[in-house]
Amino acid sequence: MDKTYPDPRAWIQAHIANHLGSNIRQYTWRTWLGQPKVNSLGGLSFLQAAEGKVVEMDDDLILVKTSAKEFCIVAKDLLNAPVEVEAKVKLTFYDLRDFDGLKSDGSDDPSTGGCKSFMLTGAKTLLPAIWEERGEWSNRAKAVTASWTTIQNPYLRDLIKQLEGTYADSCRGRNLVNVLVDANGTTPIFIDPSEAKSCSEDKEKWPAIITTVNSAKFRGRVAIRYDRGADTYEIELTPNLGEARLFGMVHFDDLQPILVGQIEDDSWQSVNVEILKAAPKKKRVLEAA
Repeated sequence: MDKTYPDPRAWIQAHIANHLGSNIRQYTWRTWLGQPKVNSLGGLSFLQAAEGKVVEMDDDLILVKTSAKEFCIVAKDLLNAPVEVEAKVKLTFYDLRDFDGLKSDGSDDPSTGGCKSFMLTGAKTLLPAIWEERGEWSNRAKAVTASWTTIQNPYLRDLIKQLEGTYADSCRGRNLVNVLVDANGTTPIFIDPSEAKSCSEDKEKWPAIITTVNSAKFRGRVAIRYDRGADTYEIELTPNLGEARLFGMVHFDDLQPILVGQIEDDSWQSVNVEILKAAPKKKRVLEAA
């Protein structure tokens, strides 16, 4: 979404006075306008769930008071359900997740020997594929990577790293794997021929990643192949109903505009709203006859 919102700092300064106790001199706020922000560690992070009372709302933004001196500003049009001022709500924001639904930072992974490690910042969503060198830096528990597919083909490995290393947008918080995951992509199938057979006359045998997605923009099969003869990629989109669309001679810097343009529906930016306590009903005032 390319919508422009009011500056959050100026907006909260204009609305905060009525929501601070007389003894509060400082306050903090978090913001969700559809993109991650730089955190205190210098990396990008997505917001943790916020729970509190809606205290301000206009056409663009809402203000949720989560504690005496903590607030959350959210774009109103990103809420997946309407809210009212004085309602108590829980807001759940987007987080990087793998095809299996686990968080990409490793925080959902099972512990090993009573210990658990996860990334505080800089987490990256990976395809469920493994090879010897990759196992050393995947930062995921062995209980998770044990079910991943072992990849032998060097060109398929390069394609995997290309999708994981290419950002989906200028904010650099999501990669092209997230585009597939956020489109409700199924666990990928890897076509992994020996290196010698990478240049088959049958393109169905080329090194490839295949998944099925279901977004508002596209529903169907996505096949991303490496064309060894042309040293380029090929993207084939086969909708559930209709004819396949083929994008040939795709260079590495064409992957992002094609996949995002054809699949991405921006639904990942939405905020899940849970009404914990409805706003009090306004009393009707009877006018004198």
